[in-house]
Amino acid sequence: HLAKYYEKQGNNNLACEYYRKIYPSSFLPWWLVAYLTDCGTFLISTEGFQKEGADCLRKVVNYGGYNLYRKNALLSLCLSSEDDDKIFAIRYLLKSGYLSEAWFILYNNVQSEFLTYVGPSNAIEKWRIFEDAGKGFVSQVKQNKQIEYVSLLYEYALRCSISSAKYRLANTIFDLMNDDFPVNFDPGEYLYWAGQKAEKDKNEEHVILYYNLLLDRFPEHKKVPDTLFLLGFWFYNKGEWEKAQKHFENLEKNYPQSSYYPRAMYLLSSIFEKKGEKSKAQAYCQKAIQGNLGDYYVHCSAEKLMKGFHVSDEKIKIVSLKHLPVSALVKTNLLTIDENKIKQQIGTDTELRWLFYFSQLGTEEKEWIAYYICNQIQTGKRDKKDLILLSHAGPSQVVWDYIYSIYSQEFASIREEYKNQIFLPLPYYKSVVEWAKKMAIDPYLMWAIMKQESSYRTSVISTSTARGLLQLIPSTAEWIVKKDSRLKEIDPLLWKYPEYNIALGTAYFRYLLERFNGNIVYAIAGYNAGPGRVDEWKKKMKDNDLETFIESIPFTETRNYVKKVLGNYAGYHSIYKGF
Repeated sequence: HLAKYYEKQGNNNLACEYYRKIYPSSFLPWWLVAYLTDCGTFLISTEGFQKEGADCLRKVVNYGGYNLYRKNALLSLCLSSEDDDKIFAIRYLLKSGYLSEAWFILYNNVQSEFLTYVGPSNAIEKWRIFEDAGKGFVSQVKQNKQIEYVSLLYEYALRCSISSAKYRLANTIFDLMNDDFPVNFDPGEYLYWAGQKAEKDKNEEHVILYYNLLLDRFPEHKKVPDTLFLLGFWFYNKGEWEKAQKHFENLEKNYPQSSYYPRAMYLLSSIFEKKGEKSKAQAYCQKAIQGNLGDYYVHCSAEKLMKGFHVSDEKIKIVSLKHLPVSALVKTNLLTIDENKIKQQIGTDTELRWLFYFSQLGTEEKEWIAYYICNQIQTGKRDKKDLILLSHAGPSQVVWDYIYSIYSQEFASIREEYKNQIFLPLPYYKSVVEWAKKMAIDPYLMWAIMKQESSYRTSVISTSTARGLLQLIPSTAEWIVKKDSRLKEIDPLLWKYPEYNIALGTAYFRYLLERFNGNIVYAIAGYNAGPGRVDEWKKKMKDNDLETFIESIPFTETRNYVKKVLGNYAGYHSIYKGF
């Protein structure tokens, strides 16, 4: 606020001084991203502070979490006086799909050189850059002095040709790639992206072409594990089991840490089941359940082991999806909590006492305190076990940012020792249990939805204006308040407050459960895509098998959403069973 004040006063020196103090000392928590964007934008446009401004903006761009500020940071980074910063920003704009912005910046940076290749500016057709220039453009680019910028034009041409479905043109571009062509960008990313686009277009020839190009030409690329799975899954859906098996086994052998590993093992188990090789099918199920609790396919594999191979649940110790109630409104023994025990654990710890206090209010102060405590853990002033208390208090995203930061020296041990409660915590406990009890819903299910909707963050607003912990659109919140008499004292305008948002979201989910006769899968899908769409999808179903329904959901976002919420739900039951 001080920096903003001095900026408005025109006192750039003092504004810069306070902006520089915003720069994070260790790791970057999600809520600091907005401040850092303003900080970088101001510093990069102020003489003498451009390098610090560029560093701030790069931190924002590279932040891995939910990031609404990346595009603004990239555009501000293009104001840098350093070519490296501009090229980094333009390349990221291209990779992120902001083609128009990238085109505008490129055109202005290399206008004179570019006009040499493609003629007068009034003759430029954005979507035909490479087609107009042809191979002559490539040969001239090789001799150009400002090779980085013109290489970016080449990259832009590649992206445009794929976007406009001119695959023949894209193939020509890939064929021209060789060791002496000075393109300093990541072609593997574009081959991966082109393969995904071909999948959406259901163009089998190009799916196989682009994915195989990536695997053959760039065997060390970071997208190889994902590509192996996607290509294997493409063949699996086509019923070409041998080809699918080959790619899944490659993933198993070389990339056991891949996020796709449990799913690949689950599908390998299905392939060997179809072949009648039960012992191999069981072995791959056992490998699949080694993944993280909360992974949909880990819990699917647990179900297969119990049902298909008669392995007892005591040996597996993982709750399967089929053991979750999906056919009726849930009547469960609700959790109880000993508040005195928690107070005793917190004791006279000032930071933790204030943290829990602010968590109940849903205010941003809890994020600042969590950030401070994580810094204390990093310097050895606190025990790592406090990370569990932090997660249960609400600011889980700050804890995750800390764990995943390059500064966290004990990353592996933290994940192994405490990962279950840290990644699937019980924040806003009183409100969740109270409203779950009123609505006759399993509280674990509401936490499972909350994790997927907001990562337990109170102040999140999505691009569709959905708000708060359970991400309700304002019109939906107003509608459910009028419909449910139990919400008569709830003000939907106070969505930032955990108790109010939880009340609204839980009541709306109860409505969906009643609409779908207690079916949790349909209700979860309706929470994401709307109940009307779920009604349409149900009509097209030939049978009532829920797994078939999930896999046949036409919206990729909703299909993945349902799987993640069910995975979270089963994960909660696995961790806190008998809590």
